[in-house]
Amino acid sequence: MTLHGPITNSFISQRLRLNYVDWGNPDAPPLLLVHGGRDHARSWDWVAEELRNDWHIIAPDLRGHGDSSWSPDGSYEMSAFVYDMAQLIHQLGLAPVSIIAHSMGGNIATRYAGIFPENVRKLVNIEGLGLSPKMQAERDANAVIGRSSPVVLAGRHGRRASDYFSVDLPVDPSRPMVLVVTYHPEERANRSTAVLVDGTKVGEQAIPRISPQRQGEFFDVQYPIPNGLVAGKRKVTVRFEATGGNETPAVYGVRMVRR
Repeated sequence: MTLHGPITNSFISQRLRLNYVDWGNPDAPPLLLVHGGRDHARSWDWVAEELRNDWHIIAPDLRGHGDSSWSPDGSYEMSAFVYDMAQLIHQLGLAPVSIIAHSMGGNIATRYAGIFPENVRKLVNIEGLGLSPKMQAERDANAVIGRSSPVVLAGRHGRRASDYFSVDLPVDPSRPMVLVVTYHPEERANRSTAVLVDGTKVGEQAIPRISPQRQGEFFDVQYPIPNGLVAGKRKVTVRFEATGGNETPAVYGVRMVRR
């Protein structure tokens, strides 16, 4: 059988037009490929090309990703993504469906499977469970939170402070290091922070208030660390201090990497 495609189509969920890619072979068992938070449906092309002869593959663009519509009210809670998945499976009559999902997509698919287990034949979750309890406990134990609060966006956990918060990170004193911090542009007020390592300022970040009609993606900022700050050390304290009368932007990831 000669297969052509893929074919792009769309469905409606919560008044949003959401895109999906159909790889044909409709008589085969359905397989849903769900991408992660900084990705899109066509990232699965190389997988779909290998599996399409045995499966009817559907690869959606999550809301705010790829060719799918953005949410006009900035609704990107995990419950909204799960509802979209439920609508896609229902409208296309895919249940019971097998699902392969990555990162945030894995988180969405796992929640969907928990709510509608009868609709899921098999689930492959790739890096979609977040930190292990042990790693989360270690991170919490090393954090000094000041007047700060946890935040959750698109399934990712972060922290924002009205004054400061800090976290201890391991370093390799024999190698030049770079601090990598993950932010998101979706802030409802002006945010700004100074970034310090063991009391020395290594950078700053300002994120202006975003309108509800706009939506962005998580992004990383790299702060090179002077060699003198890590010489002879096994760990350093990274501190985020609010500046300009603003709260700090939400920080969704902090890690040290070798240059």
